[in-house]
Amino acid sequence: MSAAGAAAAAVVLAGAALYGTIPAQHTFNNAVLPTPAVSRIMLGTAYAAVVLVAPLAFGLMMAAVSVLALRHRSLPRWLAILGFPLAVLQLANAVAPMAALVVWSLLVGITLALRKVLQSERAGWVRCCHRPGFRGRAVGGDHCNGERRGIRRLSARQRTNL
Repeated sequence: MSAAGAAAAAVVLAGAALYGTIPAQHTFNNAVLPTPAVSRIMLGTAYAAVVLVAPLAFGLMMAAVSVLALRHRSLPRWLAILGFPLAVLQLANAVAPMAALVVWSLLVGITLALRKVLQSERAGWVRCCHRPGFRGRAVGGDHCNGERRGIRRLSARQRTNL
């Protein structure tokens, strides 16, 4: 999680704490209710934290994750590139400030869940570096054993050396 994501989560938790302070104190401690002005200030501060400040940090988090995904290929390229306009929308959207975050989070979650299933099905398989279009890295000098079939299963020793 990036620092922006941690900051956004902290702001949301602080806003939720501000929002629930008056009812919680009244319910659990039999505290006297504050004046309407104090109540409006607390609720206004909670609203500002959750709806105005947190989406900015979430937008920065989306942009940072997109940069890292492009650099390390941890997400598909289309999703990493889509993260930038969604981050801008997250930063500029005053009508539904969390809509872009929800869409982006669903796409990332579904993509990672499906990718995990596909990777577990292909665990231990590698594309041979002698094939045209190879973009990975060679496993070792004798990894093909002279075979040029394209894809072959790695031994346990070769998998640990990756």
